[in-house]
Formats: sequence, structure tokens, C-alpha cells
Amino acid sequence: MNPVLDWFVHFVSAMQGNPWSPVAFISVYTSACFAFPISLFPITGGILFGFWGGLACNYTAEMLGASGAFLLAKKMRWAFLHRFIQRHQAKMGTTFVQRHGFGTLLMIRLIGF
Repeated sequence: MNPVLDWFVHFVSAMQGNPWSPVAFISVYTSACFAFPISLFPITGGILFGFWGGLACNYTAEMLGASGAFLLAKKMRWAFLHRFIQRHQAKMGTTFVQRHGFGTLLMIRLIGF
């Protein structure tokens, strides 16, 4: 099995019933927004905290992660990001995002469903 997935399963099992689990879950989810696919987190939040608690934790973590990523991108400026994207040959994706910005963002956020 994948070591990251093993860690995630261990993290979820350790969080069940722990009073600090909402804080830990929000922290891990927020930091994962910068580096990992987050498709498993909304489901995990529902399993750990029920519908309403999961909804609150997922929403909080997603907003913190998105705000952090936005502020980081704004701080780094577009010129640096553009050079980085060109080096990794994602030119076609950049053009697509520029043409269909909102639709692309919506599609990326709904991939978990």
C-alpha cells in the first residue's frame, strides 16, 4: 500500500473519539491543500464528525487552505508562477485556465464527487 495512504488511515483511526480531532483534522486538511489531492478529506470529515460536524470542519479547512494558497500565489506574483509553469510544460493547461477560469476552478473543486 502507499505510505501516504497508510499514514492517512492511521491518522483517521487515531482521531476517532479524540477531543482534539477537529483541530487536528482542520490543520492536516488545510496543509494538504498545498501539496496533496484532497479528495479523501470531505468523506473522512463526514465519517469522523457526522454530517453537520463534518460539514463545519470541511468548510473551515477548505476555506483556510484556499485562502492560504491564494495569499501564497499573490505573494509570489504571477511572473514567478508563469516561469515555473513554463518549466514544467503545462502551457496548455495555463491557456485553458485563462480561457475558462471559473469553469476550470469549479471542475477541479468538484473532482471529489
